[in-house]
Amino acid sequence: MMEKRRWRASQGGMEPGKVHKLTVNLEFGGVRVERFTFEDFQALVDSAIGRVLGTSAPTYAVCSFDGHAMRGALLADGADLHILWAALSVYGMHFEQPMAFHLYSVHKQRQIE
Repeated sequence: MMEKRRWRASQGGMEPGKVHKLTVNLEFGGVRVERFTFEDFQALVDSAIGRVLGTSAPTYAVCSFDGHAMRGALLADGADLHILWAALSVYGMHFEQPMAFHLYSVHKQRQIE
């Protein structure tokens, strides 16, 4: 009988069923954008994921944004991080301005009991 495969961190994947935080840096065509807010970041992420994945996008939540560092984060199931990152990484224009998301970090979130 085949043994059921179990997730291991050494396999390089994200743990399915666990919430992970994906943190990204944001860059706009090599220029500094002033007054970019949490709401702007949330709209940008929603636009990128919606445009690339449409209605097949997995559930996620934008949880933070630092306008000074141009760094934001979203929360999602570990099994969905790859598809969300793929959508963000191919989205290259926003309001006719070149932009890019750069991967900063991925962390498993602790469960609140």
